[in-house]
Amino acid sequence: MKKLKFILLLTVLLTTFSCQSGKQKVQSKEEKSINEFVAHLTEVDTVLITNLINQFMEYAKNGQLESAAAMLYKADSADVWNEPIQLDNNELHQVAKMLESFPVLSY
Repeated sequence: MKKLKFILLLTVLLTTFSCQSGKQKVQSKEEKSINEFVAHLTEVDTVLITNLINQFMEYAKNGQLESAAAMLYKADSADVWNEPIQLDNNELHQVAKMLESFPVLSY
Protein backbone atom coordinates (compact mmCIF):
# COMPACT_ATOMS: atom_id res chain seq x y z
CA MET A 1 0.00 0.00 0.00
CA LYS A 2 2.87 2.36 0.82
CA LYS A 3 4.44 1.65 -2.55
CA LEU A 4 1.20 2.46 -4.33
CA LYS A 5 0.85 5.79 -2.49
CA PHE A 6 4.47 6.63 -3.22
CA ILE A 7 4.09 5.84 -6.94
CA LEU A 8 0.83 7.80 -7.10
CA LEU A 9 2.45 10.81 -5.37
CA LEU A 10 5.49 10.61 -7.64
CA THR A 11 3.26 10.47 -10.74
CA VAL A 12 1.26 13.52 -9.61
CA LEU A 13 4.45 15.50 -8.91
CA LEU A 14 6.03 14.59 -12.23
CA THR A 15 2.86 15.48 -14.12
CA THR A 16 2.61 18.83 -12.34
CA PHE A 17 6.21 19.82 -13.01
CA SER A 18 6.16 18.61 -16.61
CA CYS A 19 3.07 20.72 -17.37
CA GLN A 20 4.64 23.83 -15.90
CA SER A 21 7.84 23.51 -17.93
CA GLY A 22 5.84 23.19 -21.16
CA LYS A 23 4.40 26.70 -20.90
CA GLN A 24 5.89 29.15 -23.34
CA LYS A 25 5.88 32.90 -23.11
CA VAL A 26 3.64 34.42 -25.75
CA GLN A 27 5.25 37.50 -27.29
CA SER A 28 3.24 40.53 -28.27
CA LYS A 29 3.44 41.92 -31.79
CA GLU A 30 5.53 44.82 -30.51
CA GLU A 31 8.06 42.49 -28.88
CA LYS A 32 8.26 40.42 -32.07
CA SER A 33 8.89 43.49 -34.23
CA ILE A 34 11.59 44.74 -31.84
CA ASN A 35 13.24 41.32 -31.84
CA GLU A 36 13.15 41.22 -35.65
CA PHE A 37 14.68 44.71 -35.82
CA VAL A 38 17.48 43.77 -33.44
CA ALA A 39 18.11 40.58 -35.39
CA HIS A 40 18.64 42.64 -38.56
CA LEU A 41 21.26 44.84 -36.94
CA THR A 42 24.71 43.78 -37.93
CA GLU A 43 28.27 44.68 -37.22
CA VAL A 44 28.29 46.65 -40.47
CA ASP A 45 25.53 48.92 -39.14
CA THR A 46 27.49 49.51 -35.97
CA VAL A 47 30.64 50.39 -37.91
CA LEU A 48 28.73 52.79 -40.19
CA ILE A 49 27.14 54.60 -37.25
CA THR A 50 30.46 54.79 -35.42
CA ASN A 51 32.10 56.26 -38.52
CA LEU A 52 29.36 58.90 -38.88
CA ILE A 53 29.73 59.91 -35.24
CA ASN A 54 33.51 60.07 -35.54
CA GLN A 55 33.21 62.22 -38.69
CA PHE A 56 30.79 64.61 -36.93
CA MET A 57 33.06 64.89 -33.90
CA GLU A 58 36.14 65.48 -36.09
CA TYR A 59 34.34 68.29 -37.92
CA ALA A 60 33.36 69.85 -34.60
CA LYS A 61 36.85 69.39 -33.15
CA ASN A 62 38.52 70.96 -36.22
CA GLY A 63 36.19 73.98 -36.20
CA GLN A 64 34.22 72.91 -39.29
CA LEU A 65 30.96 73.68 -37.51
CA GLU A 66 28.82 74.18 -40.64
CA SER A 67 29.94 70.79 -41.99
CA ALA A 68 29.14 69.14 -38.66
CA ALA A 69 25.72 70.80 -38.53
CA ALA A 70 25.01 69.76 -42.13
CA MET A 71 25.23 66.11 -41.05
CA LEU A 72 22.24 66.49 -38.73
CA TYR A 73 18.62 65.77 -39.64
CA LYS A 74 15.30 66.24 -37.89
CA ALA A 75 12.02 64.35 -38.01
CA ASP A 76 9.45 65.86 -40.36
CA SER A 77 6.33 66.26 -38.24
CA ALA A 78 4.23 67.00 -41.33
CA ASP A 79 5.10 63.60 -42.80
CA VAL A 80 2.99 60.63 -41.73
CA TRP A 81 6.11 58.48 -41.37
CA ASN A 82 8.24 61.21 -39.69
CA GLU A 83 10.90 60.80 -42.36
CA PRO A 84 14.08 62.71 -41.52
CA ILE A 85 14.74 65.95 -43.35
CA GLN A 86 17.77 68.23 -43.42
CA LEU A 87 17.89 71.25 -41.19
CA ASP A 88 17.04 74.58 -42.83
CA ASN A 89 19.62 77.40 -42.97
CA ASN A 90 18.40 79.04 -39.74
CA GLU A 91 18.62 75.74 -37.85
CA LEU A 92 22.08 75.05 -39.31
CA HIS A 93 23.32 78.41 -38.00
CA GLN A 94 21.76 77.75 -34.56
CA VAL A 95 23.51 74.38 -34.30
CA ALA A 96 26.80 75.92 -35.45
CA LYS A 97 26.48 78.62 -32.77
CA MET A 98 25.78 75.97 -30.14
CA LEU A 99 28.85 74.00 -31.22
CA GLU A 100 30.86 77.22 -31.08
CA SER A 101 29.59 77.92 -27.56
CA PHE A 102 30.56 74.43 -26.41
CA PRO A 103 33.67 73.58 -28.42
CA VAL A 104 34.70 69.97 -28.85
CA LEU A 105 38.29 69.69 -27.69
CA SER A 106 38.43 65.91 -27.70
CA TYR A 107 36.12 62.95 -27.60
